Amino acid sequence: MLLNKLLVNSAKITGISLLALVSVISHASDPDIFTYPAAGQSQEQTQRDRYECYRWAVSATGVDPSTLQEPAANYSTRVVANQNRGDTARGTIIGTIAGAVIGSTIKSGGGYHRGEHRNTAAGAVVGATVGAIIGSQNEQSGYRKAQEQATVLSEKQQREQQAYEQGINDYIRAFSACMTGRHYSVR
Repeated sequence: MLLNKLLVNSAKITGISLLALVSVISHASDPDIFTYPAAGQSQEQTQRDRYECYRWAVSATGVDPSTLQEPAANYSTRVVANQNRGDTARGTIIGTIAGAVIGSTIKSGGGYHRGEHRNTAAGAVVGATVGAIIGSQNEQSGYRKAQEQATVLSEKQQREQQAYEQGINDYIRAFSACMTGRHYSVR
């Protein structure tokens, strides 16, 4: 009889400890869901029902709010760099040098002649202009690509945020339905 009493008391202590643990788990996992026992349920019954509804809602929705992290917290603000930045200046410099070299081989009257270097300056100007135009177009292309990458990243973050919010809303609806079915007032 004494052994029987000890086993019963031990089971009660274990049951109370389990209920306390369930209460901590279920309260930590329910995002802003308040329940009130509308049919006079005891605190132990309320904790047990909350835990069972938590498990059911997780199973029904695939969303466990105790392990879910908001996606926006995982992202820092990212600036996408233009990989072609500075191409206008590089194009101008390269064009100037190439134009001067080509211009130095062209004779004033046209044709090629190695001894006269009269068109070096004109070639440099033409080369600089052409190089600046090509470099500028390349640099602008880089800015467009960087903007496109930033837009894609932003849209991805928005989709992940919407999926997160939808998952939480689905969980709340499932949990609330379960608790309402067990005669609790849910807000």
